[in-house]
Amino acid sequence: MRRSSTFSIRLIIGLVLGVSIVSSPIAQNHTGQVEELIRQAREQGMNYLNSRDDRARKIAKKNLDEAEKQLKEGWKRDSNCQQCVEKLVEVYFYQALLRFSGDFNDCLKTAEQGLARFPDNGAIAYYKGFAHFNRQEHTAFQLAHRGCRAIKKRTLLY
Repeated sequence: MRRSSTFSIRLIIGLVLGVSIVSSPIAQNHTGQVEELIRQAREQGMNYLNSRDDRARKIAKKNLDEAEKQLKEGWKRDSNCQQCVEKLVEVYFYQALLRFSGDFNDCLKTAEQGLARFPDNGAIAYYKGFAHFNRQEHTAFQLAHRGCRAIKKRTLLY
């Protein structure tokens, strides 16, 4: 009897570990897919800005829209998904930079929410600072830049 209960416990632990190992690559693939969409959008967006190639513009816009959709869904499913917020701020930044959205308002609003929840996230502070810079808000940019440097110093100390 004791032998079968030990086997059952090992089986349950094995299944739990197996599920977490199997689900981990899926989450990584999802993140990798979003990062690839953003990378392609940046590349095609810069191509569009340099050459006014409408095809490059459409590809960049489509990729950023798809990344935004996936990140919003991920953030809805898990409100503690720091990487979802970070990448969503990045998407909003590039949408505004490439003139697909009117202003950097979405970027700044999401960055504020993200920094309130994850105050040590340097990437969110970075994009927030450059959103202020692109809006000609140099004082706010300097504050964000100082905050980004402080975050970097804190993380180097640990």
